[in-house]
Amino acid sequence: MTLHAILQKKNLSPSSLTVLCFVLLLSACALPTHRVHPQFQQYRQSMKTLLVLPPEIRILETLPDGSQLPLSDRSRQAEDQTQARIEDALRNRHFSVQTIPRNCWTSRHIPN
Repeated sequence: MTLHAILQKKNLSPSSLTVLCFVLLLSACALPTHRVHPQFQQYRQSMKTLLVLPPEIRILETLPDGSQLPLSDRSRQAEDQTQARIEDALRNRHFSVQTIPRNCWTSRHIPN
């Protein structure tokens, strides 16, 4: 069923449909305090340490012939910077952070 058919069937003008969509959009935008479970604060206080998995970032350079050359140094630098920023963000929110060493975990550990 097309939008035109819906508008004719329901006797809605395009402007009233726009207003309706806008009102529905605003009603879905609750304040952040209403988006969390009521007991979240008690649960959050019980969290002591968060485990941070090392990110895997691969930066590739596409060559003129279409092949891709991995840039290992840049990839490693991006991984280190990303991990440091994640840890800083968590510490700024008063979490204790524990990191898994890079050589102990890769996405290859995740079963398909």
